[in-house]
Amino acid sequence: MWAGLNEVAAEQSELQRAAEPVNRFRDLIIAALGTGRAHVGSADTGGLPAADQKKWGWAPEGYEWRARGECIGWITAQGELYLEPDVSYAVTSRIGPISVSAETLSARMADAAVTVGEREGKRRRHRPKRQAGGVRRRVLHIRSLDWLYPQERGASGATTEKDEVSHDVGAVPL
Repeated sequence: MWAGLNEVAAEQSELQRAAEPVNRFRDLIIAALGTGRAHVGSADTGGLPAADQKKWGWAPEGYEWRARGECIGWITAQGELYLEPDVSYAVTSRIGPISVSAETLSARMADAAVTVGEREGKRRRHRPKRQAGGVRRRVLHIRSLDWLYPQERGASGATTEKDEVSHDVGAVPL
């Protein structure tokens, strides 16, 4: 009986984790980037990112790279990811439901330490201003790319061969 209860509890835990809005948003972003419904541009130019173009929703077309889908954010040369809050929420919501509003999602991401917040006087901002695509705008500043693309590690902490991320020739790893 205990084994059956433990199994049901584990399944329920997995269902709750999948339904949790921050994880759900992450999964939907990955789906949007992978299916061509969204892309991430360079924070400096708004165009092609310096590295991992396919991972960020770009596809080779002849000798050029083409952005796929809507722009949901920007990546800096230092590997910092800025998501456009309303567009990334709208794009992901078209793929699957998120159980909270965009504003509540921003707060939950900050509470979970997924995003970088800042204080303006006595007020806490979940969407700090950053320079992205040539414009200063309010964004979801993702604290670590590991949130979006976590690397599984073995018991020793070493990355296994299957976990290695392939990079385009000449690209700088993030």
